[in-house]
Amino acid sequence: PSVYATQLAPSIASTLKYLDQELTQQPEFDASRTTEHLQIAITDFTAFCIFPALMHKLQHEAPGLILELLYLPHTPALT
Repeated sequence: PSVYATQLAPSIASTLKYLDQELTQQPEFDASRTTEHLQIAITDFTAFCIFPALMHKLQHEAPGLILELLYLPHTPALT
């Protein structure tokens, strides 16, 4: 290989690796088996109006899902 080809080789190799990862079919998401950890910012409204029903559903559908709720003392959209 030429000097230029040798210099390009690492970039080409990493690009091919990236393409291989992106084109390889990913396993289908299975909520019942997930152990993902999600951080969700919440306000009083979401804590009292939305999360009780959501948590009830998630306990049955995704029992291994770990949720970390981060309380926001105000609604950023209103400031």
